[in-house]
Amino acid sequence: MCRDVLPEDVPPPVRVACGEAFMAAVEQCGRYFRREFSYDFLPYTARSHAEDGDDQLGAYLFFDEREVPDIAMRPIGACGFWYAPEATCWVLGWVWLHPFARRRGHLRAAWPTFRQQYGAFAVQRPLSDAMTAFLRRVEPTDPGAGLDR
Repeated sequence: MCRDVLPEDVPPPVRVACGEAFMAAVEQCGRYFRREFSYDFLPYTARSHAEDGDDQLGAYLFFDEREVPDIAMRPIGACGFWYAPEATCWVLGWVWLHPFARRRGHLRAAWPTFRQQYGAFAVQRPLSDAMTAFLRRVEPTDPGAGLDR
């Protein structure tokens, strides 16, 4: 059920959330996202992912590969995609990174992986100032191209 994003010999900057423990970790990051940006709802739940499946939702965990790998590496953030049938495209719905992990290139490193997996995906609005600035750097022809939900 889980998709491989990169060939095995290429270390991924993000990992597909597969299995209960990883999906629970993505959900926890979604709670942090909701609290920080004052949203009324969680952007991701493991339950909805289990119900809707990988054809409708994509969830990823960020890890800092520079950390000394131990038995249990802790995620530093997460993000989620959802399929928008009305627009016939995938949408990056949310990204949350721990404050200590921000502005360290984690999302930039993952961006080619996301483009490879989802093609010309949209980015859900509203956009934070940080996401707007990021999109100006990585998508200069269409910064802030988004989809209202």
